[in-house]
Amino acid sequence: MSTFLDSGAPVRAGIRFLAAAVILLLLSGGSCPPNPPGRTYSCGDASTGHCYGTVRFNVADLGNGLNFGSFSTLVNAVALLGGNGELNDELWVMQRQFVTNCGTQPSICWVEVGLSAGACSIPSNETHVFWADNRPSEGFFCHDLGSLQQEEFGHPASLLIRVNASDPTTYDVIVQTCVDSSAQCPGRGWVEQSTINAMFADTVDMGMELSDSMGANAPGTNFFGTIVAIPGGAKFLDVNGTVRSDVPTTAVWDSLPTAGNGGSFRTSCCF
Repeated sequence: MSTFLDSGAPVRAGIRFLAAAVILLLLSGGSCPPNPPGRTYSCGDASTGHCYGTVRFNVADLGNGLNFGSFSTLVNAVALLGGNGELNDELWVMQRQFVTNCGTQPSICWVEVGLSAGACSIPSNETHVFWADNRPSEGFFCHDLGSLQQEEFGHPASLLIRVNASDPTTYDVIVQTCVDSSAQCPGRGWVEQSTINAMFADTVDMGMELSDSMGANAPGTNFFGTIVAIPGGAKFLDVNGTVRSDVPTTAVWDSLPTAGNGGSFRTSCCF
């Protein structure tokens, strides 16, 4: 299920100020050079063995007890090249423990959302908004929401996954581009839903995913202004999680979330 939001849709309180402050830093990094000719890597195939540049959080450490409520972040939109596979900047909400009826490669239920070149049959030389889910007994589905518009590159996009307030078996998946809302980029948004989803989320990952063996490339980008649900409201992320950086991805905290603003997590590929 999906709903398109017009460009005037409101964004979360405080995000505009944070985005405006951070985006100047992000844009100063420039673009990365093409992937060196002949550079290869070993990141599985379309369905298994992918490489990750991510940070992982246990839901129990986020401040809402064992119950997942919501997780949102901003990611600076950059042009991605998927090579002969896919390359994604995204976040995942997952059930990794006590999983049933979510397949075997591996046995994980999840909802994910982000930017991709190569997923969902997206051309590997285009950057699109996408989301996907793997639901108990319902299987895997991938949804291409369309390509980024030229004016949306270089601006932060908001990614949000939350449990629907009226139905705990529905996860809302919300994307808003250009949350800094400059005159040149008014922004677009979508509200999607992962329905009939009985997973009990215990893990959240944020960062980059890469598949296959050659040709991928992504300039450095940052995930920042991350916000999580707590009883009665929300707060900036304040735990560091566990960083994973598989070659050829890179992943590192530029500033830790314990600083009080949700941190700034940087990924890139494939130097």
